[in-house]
Amino acid sequence: ATGRYWLEWISILDAWGGRGHKHGEIVEYLSREHSVPPWWRQAVTNGYERATGMRKKHQQADGFTVYASKTVGVPLEVLFDAFVDDAKRAAWLEDGAMSVRGAQPDKVARFDWAGDESRVMVTFEGKGPGRAAAHVAHERLPDAASGEAAKSAWRARLAALKSSLEAS
Repeated sequence: ATGRYWLEWISILDAWGGRGHKHGEIVEYLSREHSVPPWWRQAVTNGYERATGMRKKHQQADGFTVYASKTVGVPLEVLFDAFVDDAKRAAWLEDGAMSVRGAQPDKVARFDWAGDESRVMVTFEGKGPGRAAAHVAHERLPDAASGEAAKSAWRARLAALKSSLEAS
């Protein structure tokens, strides 16, 4: 979509001195000097930072973010309620606690994770009659190790959620 391969972008950004620049400066350079469209500026910059060791796996500007998803054999509104209803969430989320920050029914819910500054965002997707998916993003984790632990934990949590909801 940018008209160049990854190795070309790495060479171009290295020749410019990209390793000595911050994320926003690289984005601006791609816009100004190469007319890269907005979404692709971020993609090229993130890819460059990862390829050159400037950014670790799952690292974002505000910490580390990990993702996990699960499709469950229940209607969308049932899956949504399993997250936003405190009592229903307590039935499957046994190893942590989160409180709702805001939600749009059957679309997205945002949570504060108890005990630290991280946050959880869950987007919901209908997959046809009686099937829905939850896509979890655990954000603002302090380091890569916390990210790996959170990713593993979310996989287990979502498996527990699936078992619980489908058994009902």
